[in-house]
Amino acid sequence: MKKILIIDDDATNLARISDAFGSYTDLEVLTARRANLAAQILNLIKVDMVITDVESPDVNGLKFVSYLKKKHPGLSVSGMGSSDFSKIKSKLDGVGISQYFHKPIDLDGLVKTLSDKLDIGAEGRIHGISLPSFLQLVNMEEKTCTLKVQSGCKTGYIYCMSGDLIAAETGKLKGREALFEIMFWEQTTIQLEDVCKKQDVEITEPLTYLLMESHRVRDEKESEQVQCEQEILPESQPAPDKEMDVLIASLKKHSGVYEYAIFDDQNNLKNHHSQEDSILKLTPSVYADAADETKAFLHAGLLKHIVIHTKGGIRYSLFDHKNYRIAVALKPGVKPADFIKDMRREL
Repeated sequence: MKKILIIDDDATNLARISDAFGSYTDLEVLTARRANLAAQILNLIKVDMVITDVESPDVNGLKFVSYLKKKHPGLSVSGMGSSDFSKIKSKLDGVGISQYFHKPIDLDGLVKTLSDKLDIGAEGRIHGISLPSFLQLVNMEEKTCTLKVQSGCKTGYIYCMSGDLIAAETGKLKGREALFEIMFWEQTTIQLEDVCKKQDVEITEPLTYLLMESHRVRDEKESEQVQCEQEILPESQPAPDKEMDVLIASLKKHSGVYEYAIFDDQNNLKNHHSQEDSILKLTPSVYADAADETKAFLHAGLLKHIVIHTKGGIRYSLFDHKNYRIAVALKPGVKPADFIKDMRREL
């Protein structure tokens, strides 16, 4: 177990820092309000780090640090105080203090910095499970932890206390906005530490609500992206409904058309004009497939259109245009070949 000794005459500050490390089961926090008591503790107990007020009224803080460095070589000592770091940097460098925390102490920053320096908190990496699913496991087990989520060059942090998600951050984003950004990263690696490195509660909603809300936010973003892509399409690119309008107009204009039906390439009916609905019973792909097989067998050339003669004397012409298949019932006396030529000219 690692040990930290905090030296400060301010009892409130000692309590705040001690409480900030309360969730670290592998760390013991020792405190002393006077330099002589701290010296006695260090003579009796081996500690891994000391954080001392360099502006203590009890004793010259910088001289005390020099004493500690000589008495306990190799001891890591960090300073804290109310003075701006830039004003006392040279003095801190002179006694070997590289880490300085400005009062009032940013507890989250202090906890993260020192825990990283001491390498405390049991750590593990999780693969093969989505972040939403893993967060539900954390919630069910009422786990206190920090999750470091990585996806490519992106990194985010999610903080959980007793199963509740209390904070998140990635880049300049914090709170719910950061959580929703991290939630659906792809090919993530989740790194778990059994401590919560953040104390301030930024997120108060229950996990179930956050998961549902994250899906809503993602759907809105995807919808906005699709809309944006549609808006920036070149004006010269015709829309599918415009092609359909031209096709319908050409069929209605031709005097030889009795009925027509327009299908897409999946045989879904898209538009029709029929007198008896008999044309709707046609399945163009059946005839097209049969014609393709016949063409291959006969080593024929390009298939331009198909003509079907029924027992009732009705002639149907089947042809393709763009992504559509069209079936047309011709009026008596209309030659299918002439009709196809007319349509090619129109389209």
